[in-house]
Amino acid sequence: MIKTLTDSKAQSLRSGTGHSYQNDVYDRLCHGLKNMPLIDVVKPGATASALPSLLMRSSIGTFIPDIDIVVVNKVTRNPFVIISTKTSIRERLTGTFYTKRVMSDKYPGIPVILVTCDKDLEFGTLDKPRRPRIECAYENIIVYSDNPDTELGMGIKSTDDLISDILKMLL
Repeated sequence: MIKTLTDSKAQSLRSGTGHSYQNDVYDRLCHGLKNMPLIDVVKPGATASALPSLLMRSSIGTFIPDIDIVVVNKVTRNPFVIISTKTSIRERLTGTFYTKRVMSDKYPGIPVILVTCDKDLEFGTLDKPRRPRIECAYENIIVYSDNPDTELGMGIKSTDDLISDILKMLL
């Protein structure tokens, strides 16, 4: 029982860190895109009520894929860019890949971005890429890292480029 409580507490701390990081990315996007009159950044956790167009329907119910932040058109409320945030990767890219696939069916060509702390340098290097770097390149997921030690290139950029790249995507 003690192990379960400890594991539960550890997971709670990881989850809290993830939400904090998600909110930090959201705040940076809001600040960086504030002068764009037709653009809105939807708050984490608000996607179901704020953007019902993201609901996916199956034979047994509806759901919203793993979407953390969405940059939308203020008028139509249609998404321009879907953003997934992760503090670490560790076998959790599957949700982002799934989101890319189902959202691309509904909104062809929509960019899906992964913003990460890459705290464990899980992408490897350009000379010795690890599986996450290869998978993101294969799935055409654009990755932005907050870690200055992440080797950039092959689809991985610094978060310093995030706002300017989103603005280019909107043109």
